[in-house]
Order: sequence, then structure tokens, then C-alpha cells
Amino acid sequence: MARAEEILPLNIEDLDFAGRRALVKAKGAQSKARRRGQAREEFVLEPVYRDADTARLLPRLLKNRTRGPVFVTHGPSLGSTRPAPK
Repeated sequence: MARAEEILPLNIEDLDFAGRRALVKAKGAQSKARRRGQAREEFVLEPVYRDADTARLLPRLLKNRTRGPVFVTHGPSLGSTRPAPK
């Protein structure tokens, strides 16, 4: 089972719709310092699979978006009658 901190940063581009999976950074993924202060990303990607119910509901969550974060925290709520602020 995947942890929230692995799932929340997912972008739509990271999703494999046909395979019903996404690759996420494994637990403990961290940047490691190299010589001369350059950071190097060194981590393992693990597949996370979604079940049929999640696959069925995912298009509703994405609302025809094809890029960007899967999970967004802004915008009008489903029951809102007011337009979103500009």
C-alpha cells in the first residue's frame, strides 16, 4: 500500500492509464550531495497499481485535464455556484 507522501506529488503525465499504474519514488528517496555541491537525485521508482474502482473514478477527478497535478486543492467546489476567483 502506498503512502500519501508518495501519491500526492503525482502528475497526470505520470499515470499509465492502460496499465492502471503509476511509478512513484520509493520510501526514503532523497537527493544526495555530490562533489562541488551539486545535488544528484538518487532514488528507486516503484509501481503503484490502482484497482478497477479507482480507474473508473479517475476521469472524474481529472475533469478532462491532461497535464499537471492529479490532486489539486484550489478551484470551485463541486457544489459551488460562485465563479472561481481570478
